[in-house]
Amino acid sequence: WSRATMLVVPYKNGAPVQFTKPISKYIKSQYSKDEVARQDAAMGALSKYRAAVMQGSTVGGESGIEGLLDYLAVIRGVRDKLPSSASGKLRLCFTWFDAFKPRSKTYKYTWDFEAANVWYNLGALHSSLGAHQDRSSQAGVRAAFKHYQEAVAAFTHLKEEIVPTLEGNLPAEFNQAGLDMCIELHRGHGQSCFYEKAKMSSMKPGVLARLAMQASVFYGSASTHCASPVLSRLLVKEGYAKYCQYKTEVFKAAAEWQQSRQILREAEAKSEGYGIEIAWLKRAHNSCQRALGHCSQPGDRESAQALQTAIQTRLNQATEDNNVIYIEPVPRDGSLTDIQPVDMVKTCTPPDISARSTPSLFSSLVPP
Repeated sequence: WSRATMLVVPYKNGAPVQFTKPISKYIKSQYSKDEVARQDAAMGALSKYRAAVMQGSTVGGESGIEGLLDYLAVIRGVRDKLPSSASGKLRLCFTWFDAFKPRSKTYKYTWDFEAANVWYNLGALHSSLGAHQDRSSQAGVRAAFKHYQEAVAAFTHLKEEIVPTLEGNLPAEFNQAGLDMCIELHRGHGQSCFYEKAKMSSMKPGVLARLAMQASVFYGSASTHCASPVLSRLLVKEGYAKYCQYKTEVFKAAAEWQQSRQILREAEAKSEGYGIEIAWLKRAHNSCQRALGHCSQPGDRESAQALQTAIQTRLNQATEDNNVIYIEPVPRDGSLTDIQPVDMVKTCTPPDISARSTPSLFSSLVPP
C-alpha cells in the first residue's frame, strides 16, 4: 500500500498582470502625482509577490507554501486601498488558465478572483507535496496525511468563503462539483494515509476495516462528482473518474478483507463463525475483482493483485477447512452486517492570513 498512487490536482497557471501602469494612473487620479513616486517600491513589491506565486508549481516544500500564503496576506492588505473592479476607476485584469482545461482561461477584475486562484493553488501544492512523500515509514505517512488535511482545508475555505463572492462564468474547478471533487479526493487520500499508518501500528482488523471503509466512502463521493456534467468530459483523459472508482472498490475490498480477519479471530475464540468468514472473503474477492477492472496504474495494480492473492489464498484454505472440519453454513452475502466507517480526516481551519507578518504595502493610501 505504501506504493499506491496518490492522484494530484493540477496547479493553475496565471497570465502576467501589469500592475504599475493602472495603479499609477489610479493613484495619480485619486491622490497626486507625487504619491505615485512614493508608491513605486510598493508596486514593485506587489509584482514580486505575485511572480513568486507563479513559480509555486516548481518551488517545493514550505517555501512554495509560504509564498502563496504571503501573497494572500498582501492581497488582504491592498484590496481596500486599491479597489479593482470591471466598472471601477482601477481595472486590474487577473487572468488564470483553467485547472482541468488549461487551454481555456478566465479573467476578472477583482481581488476576490485573484485570491480564489491562489487558494486553489495552495490546495494543489499540498496535494502534490502529499503525493511525493515517502510513505514507507510512519513519519512519511504522517507528513502526507498533514498535507492532505491542509489541502482539504484550503479547498473547503475556497468553496465556502471565496467562490460565493465571485460573479459571472467560472472555471470547472470553482463549480460546486469541481470543489467537492477536490475536497473528497483529498479526504480519501488522508484517510488512506491513516489506514496505512494503522496497519504499520498493527491495529486490530476490526479497526482497520472501519478505516478502510471510510476511505472507500470518500473516494466513492469523489467518483460521483467526477461523473457530474461539469466535470465528466474534462476529466476523462486524466483518468480521475477511473482512479476514484478503483480506489472506491480496492478500499472496500481491503475493508472486507480486514473484516474477515476480525471474524476469524472471533471464530477461533468461540469455535464457531467460520462460515461467516468465508462470506466476507467472497465479498472481498468480488470487490477486488471490480477494483482491478478500473485499475490503470502499475503500482496500483500490483497492490490490488497482492490483496487479491491474500484473499484468494485464505478463501481456498477457509473453504477447505470448513468442508472437512467445521461444516458450517455460509450465510448469504445480503445477510452480512455493514461495516461502519470511521472518519479520521477532520477538517482543520485554514491558515490565518491576518496573522502573517508581510510588509504593509501602500500604507499611506487611505481606502476610499
